[in-house]
Amino acid sequence: MIKTKQNDDSPYPVYNGGISYTGKYDEYNNMGPKIVVSARGANAGFVNLVTTNYWAGNSCYSIEMIDKNLFNLDYIYAFMKYNQWRFTAYQQAANIPSVSKSDMTRFDINSPKTNEQQKIGTLFQQFDSLIAFHQRKLDNLKKLKKAYLQKMFI
Repeated sequence: MIKTKQNDDSPYPVYNGGISYTGKYDEYNNMGPKIVVSARGANAGFVNLVTTNYWAGNSCYSIEMIDKNLFNLDYIYAFMKYNQWRFTAYQQAANIPSVSKSDMTRFDINSPKTNEQQKIGTLFQQFDSLIAFHQRKLDNLKKLKKAYLQKMFI
């Protein structure tokens, strides 16, 4: 990541080997939606679904569904995320942990028929949305609790 290009107000997240994006740029080099897998670093093997355009650094793999009639992106993401431990198990024990491209290509994905993939992918997407909603609700309740506690002890 080039720090001089980084700007918090920029629209495009930068993925470069971490659990989530590491900054934002004004330009992108990949069009979403795609699956991104961290290739190097302490979080090598971590799987993300990126739905927007983004900048992919040299420490991640971007995976696109070539035949969208055969594979459903949400299903493939859910399957890879569930099996993320297999990628982290592939980590090569060098100075910097990494997952090789050959390890990525050897990863087998069990996939049912396309209409079943769609239903499964949609179900997990709904779960993710529900979890995010409740996480935001919990965060707001924690802020409210903190504000009440501050008012009690002033």
